[in-house]
Amino acid sequence: LNWLLTRAVVENADPGAIVMEEGSPADALYVIASGSADITKRAVGQDVHLAVRGKGEMLGEMSLIANEPRSATVRAREPMSLLKITRGLFEELLSNTGTAMV
Repeated sequence: LNWLLTRAVVENADPGAIVMEEGSPADALYVIASGSADITKRAVGQDVHLAVRGKGEMLGEMSLIANEPRSATVRAREPMSLLKITRGLFEELLSNTGTAMV
């Protein structure tokens, strides 16, 4: 965990800010450190609310793993702090052994 925390980037989002947009390239995943976000998807020309995600939850991991565009939009409900794990960092994490990350 320390290995990851020293390499990840902390990003902040104000209420209403888009953290990731449906259809955009998956370049990172995020872990919510504080705050919460609405998850929406476009259907028949309007946004459909799918879920609310909060502290400790991950966002964007499936698109990053599958190397596919974002399947939904994530918008901050309130001030948020997020831990951004880029694709490169994620791949480095997967390639290292447990002892290399201590």
